[in-house]
Amino acid sequence: MKKVSAIIFLYLIVCSHAQSSTTLKCYDELSSGIENNYQQKTSKVAKFKNEKHKIKFNNDFSKLRIRTIFEADYLPDISETLQCQTSHNESYVVCNEKINGRTFIFSKTNKRYVYSQIYSHTGYAGDKYADDKISVGTCY
Repeated sequence: MKKVSAIIFLYLIVCSHAQSSTTLKCYDELSSGIENNYQQKTSKVAKFKNEKHKIKFNNDFSKLRIRTIFEADYLPDISETLQCQTSHNESYVVCNEKINGRTFIFSKTNKRYVYSQIYSHTGYAGDKYADDKISVGTCY
């Protein structure tokens, strides 16, 4: 009986750690930036459509999986993983992708975020194929 109890206890501990990630749905409230026109090689300030994101932090907030959910059927959802660091007082998490320059800043206390999508080689600094934008919103 003691062995069974010990096995159940260990199973519960392992399962609780495996399930301790944080998953939230996030909604942009404002979204603006630089709209780039690849054909004309021009750029202008623009307001973008607010998007929805599903985010999942691992248990120690060192990685973030973010999936942007598009309303249009012809656009596939975009999913990526960013590396994160927690602030000195553990209330903010800053996540980034070093290649393309995406950054997601998240407040653990009020669940608000700032998400910047600044592209290194395809945005304004590159060949102007993609738009550079910054969005703010709240997660639930």
